[in-house]
Amino acid sequence: MAMNLRAKLSRDDKFESLRLDRRVRLNILGVLTWVATPEDVVLSKLRWRLESRSETQWRDCIEIAAAQNLDTDYMRLWAQQIGITSDLEELLAATQN
Repeated sequence: MAMNLRAKLSRDDKFESLRLDRRVRLNILGVLTWVATPEDVVLSKLRWRLESRSETQWRDCIEIAAAQNLDTDYMRLWAQQIGITSDLEELLAATQN
């Protein structure tokens, strides 16, 4: 069985600390593991996208937003604080969230 795992080292800031605090523990294939919330994954990917304009990050965000019932109030609050408000609003408009 193949498994794709992507990791990025965290920045030392309030959002990254909160993201770690909000993570949830899930049983994945019989292994308990910590996983970031969908909202925090999207915010992180939009933030990474600022540096690279990666279409992969954008597609991932669209897929997550389309499949999840996201807490958009939380996301808008943090998007403003980390400088990705326009990208988040574009994403929410594209997925009608």
